Amino acid sequence: MRLYIVNPDCGVPIHFEADVLRLAGSRPAAFVASLALPTLAALAPRDWRVEVCDERIQGVDLEHPAEHVWITCNSRQYGRMRALAGEFRRRGKTVAVGGVFATLSPEAVRPFCDILVRGELEPVAPEVFAALREGKWKEEYLGAPADLESAPLPRWDLYPNDWAMAAAVQTSRGCPNDCGFCEVIQYYGRKPRFKPVARVLAELDAVYGLGYRMVFLTDDNLAASPGRAKELLDAVAGWNRERGVQFLAQMSVADARDEELLALCARAGLSHAYIGVESPDRASLEEAGKSPNLGADLAAGLRTFQSAGINVIASMIVGFDADGPDAFARHERFLAGVPVASAQVGPLVLTRGTRLHDRLQAERRLSWDGLASGLPWITNVRPRLMSREALLAGLGDLSRRLYAPAAFTDRLAGFWARMGRWPACAEGAGHAAVGDAWKLVDDELARDPGLVGLAALVRGALAERPASAAWLRVQVFQYLQSRRVYGA
Repeated sequence: MRLYIVNPDCGVPIHFEADVLRLAGSRPAAFVASLALPTLAALAPRDWRVEVCDERIQGVDLEHPAEHVWITCNSRQYGRMRALAGEFRRRGKTVAVGGVFATLSPEAVRPFCDILVRGELEPVAPEVFAALREGKWKEEYLGAPADLESAPLPRWDLYPNDWAMAAAVQTSRGCPNDCGFCEVIQYYGRKPRFKPVARVLAELDAVYGLGYRMVFLTDDNLAASPGRAKELLDAVAGWNRERGVQFLAQMSVADARDEELLALCARAGLSHAYIGVESPDRASLEEAGKSPNLGADLAAGLRTFQSAGINVIASMIVGFDADGPDAFARHERFLAGVPVASAQVGPLVLTRGTRLHDRLQAERRLSWDGLASGLPWITNVRPRLMSREALLAGLGDLSRRLYAPAAFTDRLAGFWARMGRWPACAEGAGHAAVGDAWKLVDDELARDPGLVGLAALVRGALAERPASAAWLRVQVFQYLQSRRVYGA
């Protein structure tokens, strides 16, 4: 039996991607490799022939000889999933679709596939593969929380690793927080489950052996259990002592209160933290149910991360009920005042199953169910204090101001001046995608007259701290991608 697993491209540039390489004429690449593909491939029986396709990197083979095609689907990928599923079904393939969006909005997915998988696949994978082998599958399978201690190692040997800049390693699933807009807790639950530390190190060995020198720890809340996080980080610090791998992770601003935790993050090589700030306004945080942020001094917490040598990437949302036309200026002042160089700004988008979705749906303030969430210029919410058009126009103006070269350079300089530690990282140009990215950074800084100030800042930092070159280049590359996304 043959299986072809596809991760669709969402079709538009987004913040955490590498579209800027393709748009500059280089081969398409991914900023972070798709963890779904090697994870699903590892569940197949060993006598199955499995191939994977990450459409961000390679074209989808519509004539692939596999009898069975699996397509992953989050809300951003919904439109492309529909198109691909239709093409494969017209060719007589049996198409299965799963993922967060398929789980929370099954009625939107069911018409476009032969098999719908809701929830985590691992517990029902043996049943699914046995049914496929016998040709007697069900139209829907309902998964359950997986036992991460017994999950197989991802099949990274099947993935086009040379064209991804960072590997993806998941050490836990689930988050104890109860944010009203977050779909993660609806899918993975609020009780965190953990992989054994030794298993995490085995996965790191695997991706390091494949040439990765940057790893995204995909946990939705790395320090959901502080004690376990410290155990993991201490082990990773020992593993990484001579390797110099950069780690990226999702954390909470409340983690800044734990000095031991941040010290371990620094020792382990955590160089970038994606933090859900969401809003500087208390009323918006209360509506969002962002309880960790309500008890924190947001600016001071972010500065504490920076002083530990960790680049903060702030997630910011506009569109809560308390957000009027003056919200954009408050967000801009907050980011400049910390300062935070990198921020992902976007409108509130609500997916089915979340608490805010249900409330606004009851108030008849939703136009659709969160398709394409995560894209910068789309929302299904009708704001209370401004029109939808004013929200999107205001976000466009805010984003262009934030990522104008002079504004970004000022924030980056302020952040670097606050640094208490500069991370020493492996250069990591073993993958072709990384080499292309570093070349793009150097070329753009050399040729773009609008980047003269940024180029001078980077040259000075590289001269003083050459061991931090890879870390510096990641920040500039993310800027080039964000500048493309936001049209700055």
